[in-house]
Amino acid sequence: MQIFKALKRTQMQSGQAIVMMALAMIALLGITGLAVDGGGLFFLQRDAQNASDAAVIAATYALCTKGDSAEIVSAGVAAANANGFYDGKDGRTVSVTNPPANGDKAGNPSYVEVDISATKPAYFIQVVYHGPLKVSTRAVGYCLPPLDPSHIPGIVGLSQTCTNVVQWSGSTGSITGGIFSNNDVQFSGSDNTIDGGGQSIPVEAVNHIDNPSSGNNVYTNPTTSNTGVAVMTNPLAQTYLIGDYAPGGSVAAAVQPQTYYHAIEQGSVSTADYYDADFKNGGWSPDGRTLEGVYYVAGDVSLNNISAGPKGVTIVATGQIKGNAPAVSYYSGTGSTGVLFFSNQTDNCGNGGSAIDVSGNNTQWHGLVYAPTGNVKVSGSTLTLIGVIIAQQAQMSASQMILIADPSVIPPHPPLVKIAE
Repeated sequence: MQIFKALKRTQMQSGQAIVMMALAMIALLGITGLAVDGGGLFFLQRDAQNASDAAVIAATYALCTKGDSAEIVSAGVAAANANGFYDGKDGRTVSVTNPPANGDKAGNPSYVEVDISATKPAYFIQVVYHGPLKVSTRAVGYCLPPLDPSHIPGIVGLSQTCTNVVQWSGSTGSITGGIFSNNDVQFSGSDNTIDGGGQSIPVEAVNHIDNPSSGNNVYTNPTTSNTGVAVMTNPLAQTYLIGDYAPGGSVAAAVQPQTYYHAIEQGSVSTADYYDADFKNGGWSPDGRTLEGVYYVAGDVSLNNISAGPKGVTIVATGQIKGNAPAVSYYSGTGSTGVLFFSNQTDNCGNGGSAIDVSGNNTQWHGLVYAPTGNVKVSGSTLTLIGVIIAQQAQMSASQMILIADPSVIPPHPPLVKIAE
């Protein structure tokens, strides 16, 4: 009887051991699955992300250089294929969209989104998971188009709604290098010469050009003006940003040596950062000073009796720039962007004050005058402006004024492509 009980106990222990061994085997297979299938999934994820990055760079470069939606998609798909990922093959999908459909860049035409997903069969992991293993990757690229300033006219009026978007009311003056308006051009002065310059850039307006027959204004090279042309987008919209000039911005960092960079944001406490004694009540008035370098002002600027040092001066303001400016050229040292005056103030078609309102007599200015959201008003007499004016409106009322387009003040740059996400 005792022998029978012992035998039965031995059989029961043997059965328990088999169950434990089976459970241990499942656990071992699971661990092996994690190692083998998990490792394979990791490498698939890495390869898919590399393919997404390569595809978004190729697609974004096509956006920068060609802009055609079919070519953007084709370039992205070709790059994904070159990295072994084909849409609809081996359980893989490749999607290239411009603008992105998801994320905080959704709807922004300057960005491209690439989504790649891929599956692989499960091996050892099947003991605990029966479905295919899947990875999904995403990349978003940003395009900063190339900038070739050589064809930018002397005056560009961006507004499509204001009247007198470009107005030349002075007499006995000359314009060399063309005008473009997204609405109208108004010539109310007389005896002016409008020359297209070496590039033969004409006077063009989306809607109409008012040129009184009694004004005796003469067009040369070409001898006519054009209307009904397509709207021009701001050619500097993505490259000239007010924040780049603020402390910590890309332009602020590029100016070397840093003694030529001046940020003026606070004026009430002498120990505060960016203190300037001439900054009071939200405005900077450096009367009688010699300025040299890049000046970023968080507020308005009032100019009177200033002079410029040998390297010139760039004045950038979040508010209005106004006053009388003597002969002055843009800052030309390291980090130069060709800007003479740049205001980020927004005005309602010049009502309530222009973003840039400057005057000069018997003098010469050289550089870019830029007000992307406001009006530029120039007055005086016997004034020569060499450079480019880009603004919502440009109202020129100086007599005997000479405007010579010099787009070379704007540095060109190649297309810039980078992965944003």
